[in-house]
Amino acid sequence: MTTTFFTVLADTEDVAVEQLSRMCRLLDLEPLGAPKAVLGRDRWLARAVPAEQPDEDSQ
Repeated sequence: MTTTFFTVLADTEDVAVEQLSRMCRLLDLEPLGAPKAVLGRDRWLARAVPAEQPDEDSQ
């Protein structure tokens, strides 16, 4: 199974957190931890993956 990653690249940690939350809410994603500083780039990177959906058989 292939996983798709969605990313936010921002100038500040606060903006990365804000935009990651927005992206997760709008696209039904789950964040992969807190944003991390990108060494040497003066930017912040945050990632998310699609939220797990329950199996249709288990409903």
